[in-house]
Amino acid sequence: MYYKQYMKKYRVKYVITFSFDEKELEVKGETSVEDGVEFCYEDEDDNQTDAIVKNDDTASQYVYSLFADNEDNLVDIPEEVMDKEFNTELHITNIISIQQ
Repeated sequence: MYYKQYMKKYRVKYVITFSFDEKELEVKGETSVEDGVEFCYEDEDDNQTDAIVKNDDTASQYVYSLFADNEDNLVDIPEEVMDKEFNTELHITNIISIQQ
């Protein structure tokens, strides 16, 4: 259990690269998540794993889990790629921990 006076909020900044028609388009974004948020992700063996945000690493895993579900959980899909076949890649660029 997390106590309010020790809780942190994590501001996660990232870049999503859309690759299509031999071109690349980068879209920057950021999201916030607090200690104690529960989420699921697929591990290396494709097993569903439950986790709780409690540090920079799990905050990063949380963002990757949102991205794995669907990239538009993090950014609006650009019009340039809307009607095309594309691949995406997520790069976490910065995580800022804020004591609440």
